[in-house]
Amino acid sequence: MSKQLIERAKKGDEIALNELYESNKSKVYNYLLKLTRDETLTEHMLSITFEKAFFKIDTYKEVGNKFSTWLIAIAKNSLTDHYRRKKETIILELTEEEESIIFNYKDSSNTIEEELIQAEKSEKLSNLLNKLNEKEKEIINLRFYEDKSYKEISKELNITLDLVRIRLYRTIRELRKIKN
Repeated sequence: MSKQLIERAKKGDEIALNELYESNKSKVYNYLLKLTRDETLTEHMLSITFEKAFFKIDTYKEVGNKFSTWLIAIAKNSLTDHYRRKKETIILELTEEEESIIFNYKDSSNTIEEELIQAEKSEKLSNLLNKLNEKEKEIINLRFYEDKSYKEISKELNITLDLVRIRLYRTIRELRKIKN
């Protein structure tokens, strides 16, 4: 992997990011598939791996490690986190009455201070999002508010998965610039 390509990617060059994705996706995919034996989970973890890698690409330093090795480490850690979260999930069988009680319960334990802090955070986030263009707002909304997968976003916006990843990366990078 050329140092020049990685340096271009660190500067946000979409073509460089796409080249890094294309040249490494099969290696990371095969690694994850070998561990999971589940194509759907593998595709999900592949997206997460590249999302994390592109957000943290500026931290990558080529000190004896190949870029693909760095990606494999991210994939391994992401998969470990996924299984850890999955293990912590407890499934309860509830009657309709119990469900109704739980879902209609209003937690009034928040103090006025907590509610004011939450309102302030919400207002700050809203102000940040208002500084984005419509495409940027849409991709943030689909990914984080509607909790859609990259594949679902790709279909809804009629764009490639690679373009979804790159737009999301650039939008979050833009939000960080605006915030600071």
